Amino acid sequence: MNKTTIKTVLFSCLITFFSVAAIWAATAIVPFGNKTVITGDLAGLYMPFASYVKGEIAGGFSHYSFQKALGGGIAGLVAYIPVAPYMLLVSLFSAAELPEFFSYILAVKLIAASGTFSFFIHKKYNSGIAAIISGVCYALMGYSLIYAQNTMWLDNVVMLPLILHSLERIVQGKKSAPFIISLAYAILCNYYTAFMICVFSIIYYIWYSFGEMRIPFKSTIKNFFRFGLGGVVAAGMTAVFTLPMVFQTLGSKGFSSSPGPLLTFPLKNFGRQFVLFAFSHDQLETGAPIIYCGTFALLGAVLYFSSKKIGKREKTFSALVVVIFILSFFFTTLNRFWHIFRDPVWFPFRYSFLFCAFLLIIAAKGIKNAPRKSRLFKGILTFLILFTAVLATQAGILSFKKLLVTFGAGVVLSAILLFGRRRRRSRIMSAMLVAAVVFELSANGAYTLKQFELRDKHDIESYISNIENLINEIDEEGFFRIEKDSFFSLNDPMLLGYNGLNHFSSVVDTPSEKILKELGFSGIYKNPTFSNPASNSLIGIKYLITDGKYKTDTVYDFLGESAENEMYKNPFALPFAFFTEDISFETKDNSFEAVNEIYSAILGYKINLFEKLEYRRAGETFEIDKKHDTVCYVDFISKTEGSSIKVNGKTFGTAGFYSERGTAPLGILNEDITVEISGYDFEFWGLDLKLMEDCFNKISKNVPNKTEVNKGKIILSGDAKGGYLVLSMPFYEDWLICEGEKGSKLVPAFGNFAAVEMPFSENSTLELRYLPKGMNLGKTVTVASILMLLFILLTEKKITKNE
Repeated sequence: MNKTTIKTVLFSCLITFFSVAAIWAATAIVPFGNKTVITGDLAGLYMPFASYVKGEIAGGFSHYSFQKALGGGIAGLVAYIPVAPYMLLVSLFSAAELPEFFSYILAVKLIAASGTFSFFIHKKYNSGIAAIISGVCYALMGYSLIYAQNTMWLDNVVMLPLILHSLERIVQGKKSAPFIISLAYAILCNYYTAFMICVFSIIYYIWYSFGEMRIPFKSTIKNFFRFGLGGVVAAGMTAVFTLPMVFQTLGSKGFSSSPGPLLTFPLKNFGRQFVLFAFSHDQLETGAPIIYCGTFALLGAVLYFSSKKIGKREKTFSALVVVIFILSFFFTTLNRFWHIFRDPVWFPFRYSFLFCAFLLIIAAKGIKNAPRKSRLFKGILTFLILFTAVLATQAGILSFKKLLVTFGAGVVLSAILLFGRRRRRSRIMSAMLVAAVVFELSANGAYTLKQFELRDKHDIESYISNIENLINEIDEEGFFRIEKDSFFSLNDPMLLGYNGLNHFSSVVDTPSEKILKELGFSGIYKNPTFSNPASNSLIGIKYLITDGKYKTDTVYDFLGESAENEMYKNPFALPFAFFTEDISFETKDNSFEAVNEIYSAILGYKINLFEKLEYRRAGETFEIDKKHDTVCYVDFISKTEGSSIKVNGKTFGTAGFYSERGTAPLGILNEDITVEISGYDFEFWGLDLKLMEDCFNKISKNVPNKTEVNKGKIILSGDAKGGYLVLSMPFYEDWLICEGEKGSKLVPAFGNFAAVEMPFSENSTLELRYLPKGMNLGKTVTVASILMLLFILLTEKKITKNE
């Protein structure tokens, strides 16, 4: 970079730094207050995953984790969530300090986006003021702040200008290695938005070659081959990450689709995207594309199309690119294509940052080539007429005040350009233009962030501290699970580093969900907790932490408490692995019957831990006779709303509250009880505690002598005590038996549990290792692609020397 380019980039970054500081101060984000950028998916997914990465750095990386539901592969998450080098910094922060980490990282990303875009524009057009302003607009566009909770998407917002710059160098006949390396890094950061960048790169290549540069067809085709080969090599270099991800995510939430409507959103909502202070939460789910990037972008684009210095051919190609984006925004089929042929779940139009980038590219050229005489006045007049027409479409939809402020921003920018039409005023005009743009974007940015529920760092610290204090009191070796009925996110096991049930992401594990539903849990999307002791025992839940909102089953032993939570121990928690002669299972509509069938198969004889209880009904009052050592449960057959539940005259809770969980423990039937509950579809069931204890003792004796569970590696040894060894984890074919009997094989048990058939004979060892599908193929493709990159580097070096 020459000195002028460095100055331009530094100015853009510095201006963005102060703009971000102003936005953070206005919204009381650290260090200016106690709020953080933690909200939505950043709280629910990326902060927990960052904490998980911290643990992996300390303990060694693995392809499998028991902190992901009942256990699952990590490949899909690693490919979807950033594995960029800066993520290594999480090792310097505790879980409670991560909110501040992400608040600062977001600021750094915004500043970096400003730097890369201003670098690109300055290199492209050699225009300082246009590069600085467009860099600030790109960094503070609505996409960057509204979609900031999906932090990994912003990595490729930063990378896009560098990819486009290296693409242009290929078109100019220069080296393709920078393009390959920058695109490979983008895919590594986030394959999802990298796919969108790849699609846009093809469009941009055609626009730049035929439209802006007017390169002869023959030369364009030759360079297009180098461009295409570079894209393939870049994708291949990351195959070791992306191929396992593809196998793991097929069929998950991230890869679901439905026919859908013809149009994605009403036409009348499009104009809203150009209005200041117009963001609302509905845009996160079903709204129009987030394409606000400052009034400057619209003014510059109008000047671009009205400039006599820019050829008609280029303008035609530019108009076609804009039309492609607008059609993609409106039509469901085209929009789905950009999202890898799938419907996005929330956050529609995730590729809208590409449209903003292109708009700012032509806007920068429009400002650079703006005339200085009467033509400038005509161009600005055209802008104001068109701008007024766009704002008029929002009359009656948005407040008049917002429309007036937005129009005022356009008038101010127009007046500044007219004022600076003489060369001697250009520096004053530049300073005023920067000030106006910064003020507009900063004000809109502060307004946007205030629409989100930004988490307070002290609240987060308090929650994490309370749970960690209880977990740290557990002094026990071996594998076990912990569950709780309060949560910061549905990925608390990853956040706090324990084996639990909760997990939520775009790569949800279906087998875990099926197991939980079979055992009477409400499912992994509903914080599945406290189903019943028999179900909890089957999946090794040994400790339970509660905040008291739900009644705790009287079976569990109280261990201790922190400021806001209590901890209990399940006396019947089964080991990770146990032997059985039968693994057959027929799906039951009722979870209590399903549990009875599983325990019967394990023990080899019919047993009913749960029995349906008889009762006498008088209106909305139910009388249940005492039955010693039996826990009574009310089973809500369907979700209900409403009235309170009373047990022996004392209020227990509301039916609607507990029906979300499916069941509620009403206490031990050592005396007759009277239950008052109204108008719901439910049954009463009893758990025989004596029988439960007997089952626990028998199964606990029928286990391997030694069990080691270490993420993606499981070692078991001892004597065979049954034809099958059932493991407390979901069945995945990715587990390989590395050591064991000749006929040993992994099979599904009780529907979706994992089991080993013919595990081992006397005094032998069984070892299982997890290898994700596609990993070996991915390694081969990655190595081959790296070799191809080296070949390209050597070839291009020779060509350069010859030239």
